[in-house]
Amino acid sequence: MSSNTRLSGVLASCRIIILCMTALYATPAISEENGVIEVTDAIPFRDLNYNDDQNKSHKLRADLGKLTLVHFWATWCVPCVAELPKLDAFQKKYENQGLKVISISEDGEKKMSAVKEFFKKNSIQTLIPYLDINNNAFNETKTRGLPTTYFVDSNGQKIAVAEGPVEWDGETATAFLKLHLKANQ
Repeated sequence: MSSNTRLSGVLASCRIIILCMTALYATPAISEENGVIEVTDAIPFRDLNYNDDQNKSHKLRADLGKLTLVHFWATWCVPCVAELPKLDAFQKKYENQGLKVISISEDGEKKMSAVKEFFKKNSIQTLIPYLDINNNAFNETKTRGLPTTYFVDSNGQKIAVAEGPVEWDGETATAFLKLHLKANQ
């Protein structure tokens, strides 16, 4: 066996090992595990456009609360389906303190009926169903996967992001919320 043949075999084996290691240890953009609220430098967040169930256009700047969660999700996204009822309860619990959740569905322009049916089936009562027309908001924010939540302060500054589902009834989300609502009083 020539040294070139042996070297080619070793290199092929190394590539296979690297591919296997990558598959085992890669972090996906969409994770079944809980999302982590990652604090970022305060930077201006895009003034996104999205439509309500009457096809009326909304701009984020006009909808800001003391703390606004811009939440991208879809009815076909398994972690999103499990998370949205908890996010609805979170909004209900803290809306009187200035929390505003903008839940933007990535189901597609003609799928508002599916979104409304999902809200009805899952007793989502506090959140308002919004659609991202042509995925413009998703693309403008360079969102990598679903669900993703951006935390935007009352000045329109992005202060944190969570990629993946968040435990909205957990200590981390509650502590983060209370800290930032208090800071915006």
